[in-house]
Amino acid sequence: MLALWIAVAVALGVRLARRQALVTGLIFGVCLGFASTFYGDRGPFVERIVMIAIGMAVGAACGALAAAAGSAASAALEKRGDASAGP
Repeated sequence: MLALWIAVAVALGVRLARRQALVTGLIFGVCLGFASTFYGDRGPFVERIVMIAIGMAVGAACGALAAAAGSAASAALEKRGDASAGP
């Protein structure tokens, strides 16, 4: 399941500029981290706040990294395509 979410984050970053990809990845990761931590744990909400915050932080970092990788890969492929096109 993790590979699916990484693929989605990379796909989000493919057509975006690097800065936009980072912001999009952060938002995606925070939402995914919140949802998976919130629904994965059971117990009183007050006791889960720290775990939810950690899940959101880890999700944000991973989402931003994956989206930036997608953006960088897209830019490299685009640059490669422009160089091979010739004059």
